[in-house]
Amino acid sequence: MKSPTKDNPSNIENLKISISFITDFVDYLKTAPKTELNLALYNLFRESLREMQEFSMDRENITRTSLNVRNIFEIYLITMHISVDDQGRKNWFGQMHKDMLDVRNGFRALLKSNGMEAPELDEIDEFCNVSLDQSPYESSGGFNLKGLSDKYGFSHHYSFIYKLSSKLIHPTSMKVNGYDTIDDDKNYLKVMTYCGIFFSYKMCELAISLKEKSTNK
Repeated sequence: MKSPTKDNPSNIENLKISISFITDFVDYLKTAPKTELNLALYNLFRESLREMQEFSMDRENITRTSLNVRNIFEIYLITMHISVDDQGRKNWFGQMHKDMLDVRNGFRALLKSNGMEAPELDEIDEFCNVSLDQSPYESSGGFNLKGLSDKYGFSHHYSFIYKLSSKLIHPTSMKVNGYDTIDDDKNYLKVMTYCGIFFSYKMCELAISLKEKSTNK
């Protein structure tokens, strides 16, 4: 199987090839040694596949495409980071506790605003806190993605993708009042598609590199 080419990342065929390579890497990770790194990589590359497969099936909806592309970009930055930074990897697992706590607190506040109590959520909090105390991780907030993009040389991509995707995902004045023009123009869609194919290629490139490093140990 030939690898995708960096020279023509706009080629849709490269997207299909990237998906194939990443699928092979995910299958490899299923039977690889059960290390902290391999578990993190397995979950991240599997998530990238979900986004890339949605992206490959539907590139006509500007909102859905923009969200897929932004997620693929974010997953790439996180994967790059946790693959080379041990503390970053531990922070990544620790974020799960904080994420779940934030969700439970949101539920708790919503229920209380309607005069309802949620003792089950308190019990879950206690269980999760005990589990955290027994683990090697600390509860932490999410990564600063702008900081990661600066660190790994993608600051310009971050600025462009976030500005454009934010305008196209959220109900901004530009999107709401100019939707028909944006939808008919297709230039925005072409640019987001290009970015999605490029960072799908970058995920594929990272998968190939990590597999080679793993098998050459």
